[in-house]
Amino acid sequence: MSCLHPAEVAFARDKVVPIGVLAQRGAELGLAMGRPTAEYLSTRIPNHQFTLIPLSFDELFPAVENGVVDFVLTNPAIYVEMEYLYGLNRLATLRSLRQGEELTEFAGVIFCRRDRDDIHDLDDLRGKSFMAVDRESFGGFMMAWRELEQRGISPLRDFDSLEMGGTQDAVVQAVAEGRVDAGTVRTDTLEQMAAEGKIDLNMFRVLNLQQQEVPFVYTLSPDGAGVQGTRTGSAGERAPGGLGRQQEVNLKNTKAFPFLRSTRLYPEWPLATQPYVTEELVRKVALALLEMRTDDAAGIAGGSTVWALPHNYQRVHEALKELRVGPYSDFGEITLGGIFEQYWHLLSLALLVSVLGASISVHLIRLNRCLRESTAELESARRDLERRVMERTAELQSANSRLTLEVAERKQAQRALASEHAFLQTIIDGVVNPVMVIGLDHRIMLMNEAAREHVPRSLGCSDSLFCHQVSHLSDSPCGGEDHLCPLDEVRKTGNSATLIHRHFRPYGEVRIVELEASPLRDQSGQLLGIIETSRDITERLLMESVLRDKETQLRYLEHHDPLTDLPNRAMMREHLRLAVARSRRSGGSMALLFLNLDRLKKINDSFGYATGDLVLREVAKRLKSCIRESDVLARVGGDEFVLFLDGIDAPKEAAWVAQKILDAVAKEVEVEGHRLVVTASVGISMYPADAQGKEGLSKCANAAMTRAKEFGKNCYRFYTPDMNGCTRDMLLLEESLRCAMTNDELEIYYQPQVDLATGRLIGMEALLRWNHPERGMVSPGDFIPLAEETGLIVPMGEWILDTACRQNRLWQEMSSTALRVAVNISARQFRGEDLVATVSRALERSGLEPQHLELEITESMVMDDVEQAIRTLEELNRLGVHLAIDDFGTGYSSLSYLKRFPINRLKIDRSFVRDVVESSNDAAIATSVMALAHSMNLQVVAEGIETKAQLEWLRERGCETGQGFYLGRPLPAGQFATLLMNSPTGSPVLSGDRV
Repeated sequence: MSCLHPAEVAFARDKVVPIGVLAQRGAELGLAMGRPTAEYLSTRIPNHQFTLIPLSFDELFPAVENGVVDFVLTNPAIYVEMEYLYGLNRLATLRSLRQGEELTEFAGVIFCRRDRDDIHDLDDLRGKSFMAVDRESFGGFMMAWRELEQRGISPLRDFDSLEMGGTQDAVVQAVAEGRVDAGTVRTDTLEQMAAEGKIDLNMFRVLNLQQQEVPFVYTLSPDGAGVQGTRTGSAGERAPGGLGRQQEVNLKNTKAFPFLRSTRLYPEWPLATQPYVTEELVRKVALALLEMRTDDAAGIAGGSTVWALPHNYQRVHEALKELRVGPYSDFGEITLGGIFEQYWHLLSLALLVSVLGASISVHLIRLNRCLRESTAELESARRDLERRVMERTAELQSANSRLTLEVAERKQAQRALASEHAFLQTIIDGVVNPVMVIGLDHRIMLMNEAAREHVPRSLGCSDSLFCHQVSHLSDSPCGGEDHLCPLDEVRKTGNSATLIHRHFRPYGEVRIVELEASPLRDQSGQLLGIIETSRDITERLLMESVLRDKETQLRYLEHHDPLTDLPNRAMMREHLRLAVARSRRSGGSMALLFLNLDRLKKINDSFGYATGDLVLREVAKRLKSCIRESDVLARVGGDEFVLFLDGIDAPKEAAWVAQKILDAVAKEVEVEGHRLVVTASVGISMYPADAQGKEGLSKCANAAMTRAKEFGKNCYRFYTPDMNGCTRDMLLLEESLRCAMTNDELEIYYQPQVDLATGRLIGMEALLRWNHPERGMVSPGDFIPLAEETGLIVPMGEWILDTACRQNRLWQEMSSTALRVAVNISARQFRGEDLVATVSRALERSGLEPQHLELEITESMVMDDVEQAIRTLEELNRLGVHLAIDDFGTGYSSLSYLKRFPINRLKIDRSFVRDVVESSNDAAIATSVMALAHSMNLQVVAEGIETKAQLEWLRERGCETGQGFYLGRPLPAGQFATLLMNSPTGSPVLSGDRV
């Protein structure tokens, strides 16, 4: 007799998991809609193959009852009955979506052909022919029956004919072809058939639409994409059961349609599981379904569906009770007429039996008289027999008493033995680790619960198991040096033994266990077997191995850069210390080279840090190829490398290595389809000529590297004593910059922005200037990068924003001019978390309307983190401020991203405008930028217009706005106010010779 559980039967099917689905529209459509879900589960749950079995109403219940399917997908009503009959459990529920929203109700539609002028509502169905799928179909017939009964219409009494059978599609086709007057199907069937091109919804009229406060007329859109609703009439014009006889209802696959009906059910189809399916598989299936996206192939095949947790089915139970179907089919009101109508044939049979019984009774009376006479004779014989039986019974009772005493004594002994065995089993079952008592023939005499869990299913529930079958799935005992037999070891020594074995678990899993075998002896000391206790040490061994690997890795990472696999700063310092000590002892010389990559930041900003990391790896490989094995190369920062050359006899040798490095680095790097170019700036210091210690050498090399950058980059420079003075000047400039804001040394200049078509002033750009008390006007190219590097740009940016907004608001009050002021946003500001709040505060404090403020952001800022940039720009756009992309054309913008940015203007970089008249390449770029902007309904601003020829060229090609020295230089606030006030209209026009 098999001991396999039904769940193990499912396992024996090679992990094939059948899913039964109610194919209400036929097996072919059921397979088409459900197969992607089965394939999705097979992909998500390894080692399981999910198959789909479409079932009709008549096939569904036998399939569940006989265990043909492990899971079943059906409607709520059938699920409620199956839950009652078979103990099914819900895992998840399938809900329909319409235009991205869940349907909250779902039931039956009663409909007819639209050209039937004699049928407009439910009352007109009397005397008509009617068709449904099946009497047992809850949503497809029973709910419609319920609604008709509530309207006083009996399908059995008032219909001319009631036809049952076929699929949902068959009912629709029968109504469409005029074979029946009306029919009912589940909501969504009409829409699905229309979407599949099988029917035209305009030919049908729905009779059980819900009441509306104001009736609607639905008209099919020309493209067939949906319907538009138009209010007509008044609330008093409603007709019972529909929208009225004079109104036309054209229905299409529309969001509104499924909600317009009078019956209500949940839209979901629950996925239920048989009780024997394993909890682990149930959990995996539920989790996979709940994580399914609506854009997954399975969701799309299901008609835009979503898997969610099931609803409370209280309303379904109430409807089933009212209809007396499903688990409530045995309850209902009992009436005399109902009993007669249902059991008239039984009552007729009972009457016939009564007549026959009367005849038989007369005959029995006669027979009874004869029987009494015979009874007297039998009574005498009975008393004689009874006497003899009593005598024999006494003899048997005496013998039985002796046998009962013997049986009681034997049962008592058996109970005592069973009690001892149960007590012993309870004790060992409480042990966490597996315990087995093994006889001398390797047969398992006893095992605890923990050991029983490891018995392979293929061995069944046999009581004759051997230890090597359970632990190694082998037909022979353990042997060999690596798998000594515990029983043999105990036999040899007579003492306990500890061994390490590999045990095989079900599904092919291998575990490392530590075995402790103790001898089992009888009262005379004779060896009966062993008591084997095992402890799984797989995880412990694995953890010890991982810890050893991590220790090795950590020791390596302490001294190496994980990206380039080069020594890091700490290891470089140690090598440098040892090299200086060696050179000091030997009297030799050495060179220290500081390398800084010139264009890595631009690559990171344009293509992302992942691309920058690939470039760094390639540069590291090239640097390694330029040096000797005795030289030490280290990466000490994001784009900084250090190289020291031991045993250098003259500076020219260091110069030769530096030039070799510059040539190697400057070659194109091909990364992810991009051909990129980076260069390096190299600073060189010599020992002992420039410094005697490692710190001094490092400072000198760093100062020389800074000088190389100042000389145009992509070059090397040796350290000279005057370089420390330049470094000192930069530190002093930083210190002065920190005091500039508090000392009112910063000032904003305003450069005009002009409408190129009319020459009118339409805005201005706010530009920061620094009037140093000793140095005079400091170039923005000197202090803006320094402010970015030190972080001072953030408070400066907020001050510029506040000042520009207040100044623009003041000019608006002084004149009738309402211009837009443009303010540049730094990279640090844009990436900060409070930019939107900062802009909002500036507008609120100044009283400036948001449309009179424009924020300029460079391409490199928005391309660093595109998704975050889009969120920030959308928040700024909701404030109402204008947004412009500055220096457009220099930051490798992607058109696909540019279309997603909520911007208003593009500013062509001055590098393209400068040679636009002479250079065909620059002219082509500028023309392309303007065409791109205009195609996206964006305005174009050209920067750096310095000649009339440039102005005419841009104007002819439709550039709307420009700025530059030719149109107006940046002016302090006072001078710009004079420019505004000199215009009597409040919109100044620049001199005619310039426009």
